[in-house]
Amino acid sequence: MKYKGFYVPIANEFEDLNECAVGIVPVYMKKSVDAKVSECINEIKKIPFSETNEESNLLPDPYSDETYESRELSCRSHSAIEGILNHGVRDFRRVHSRSAKSAVDEKRIRKCASDLQCLNDEIEMAEVIRPIFEELAKEDCRGALISCWNKTETESNLLWEVYAEKKGIRIKTTLEKLQNLIRRKDKNIQVWEMGKNVAFPSSDFVAIFGEVKYVSETELKQKLCREDLKTFDKRELQTETAFFKSKIYRGEEEFRVLLYDKKWDAGKLTGSVDPQRGVAFPLPENPNDFLDEIVLSPYLSEFEAYAREQLFNNIFPNVKVTRSSIKVK
Repeated sequence: MKYKGFYVPIANEFEDLNECAVGIVPVYMKKSVDAKVSECINEIKKIPFSETNEESNLLPDPYSDETYESRELSCRSHSAIEGILNHGVRDFRRVHSRSAKSAVDEKRIRKCASDLQCLNDEIEMAEVIRPIFEELAKEDCRGALISCWNKTETESNLLWEVYAEKKGIRIKTTLEKLQNLIRRKDKNIQVWEMGKNVAFPSSDFVAIFGEVKYVSETELKQKLCREDLKTFDKRELQTETAFFKSKIYRGEEEFRVLLYDKKWDAGKLTGSVDPQRGVAFPLPENPNDFLDEIVLSPYLSEFEAYAREQLFNNIFPNVKVTRSSIKVK
């Protein structure tokens, strides 16, 4: 059995969404947003108005004895507008968004389509459509690859529960070994996409190493939403924001590696990584060049712990394998 290594996932694959959650639409995305809003408006205006009561409700009209159901309204087809918006969102996300999950869901698109049905003024239509693509543009800012580490020797029961899901392991290494592993020119470094491996030359990305700075919620919002971020290009923006986190997570004592692909151009997906989930790094031929120790979860049963000890001692005969020092009931 050969251990393949570990992979660095897209930032917002983590449960904690502090990762690069920029709250503004940067300048480099403005043209893309404007273009997609105009495109949607032009397509929607091709849909003819019709006299219909198809999507009215039964609430009484306070100014007449009629109900909305019995009154004919002049509006466009809701399903046709929804189709245009869905196509626009898919197209925009395909090019610009690196998020596996999106803030723009079906419910929001349906609401937007309803708001557009009876509108014909382009300014009013743009006010309804623009927020959708601005949300997607913010997702583009989060397209970083981040590897998160804990820099303390002391074990944390919280990290065992949340990040290791009680049954995982803790691996120990040094900053120097981590830097050597990620920066080495290894032909076996892979892009991971839905179980498929694709060759990814390590010379195509940049790695930035640094400690996370923990700030108040107010400070975090100020740092992630401040107006001058709009002038940054994509990589400057990510470098500026990726190493801040709310102080409620201070106990994690986090150290991060930020990776970005040098082929990514501002506002246009041209890199080798996306829309894949991450980059897989194989271990060196000698695992001791990276692994210092493997620690087993305190939540394992005696049988599970023994089985894992045997497994790792077989795979890594020269790497220290220990059980957690934390005692749980």
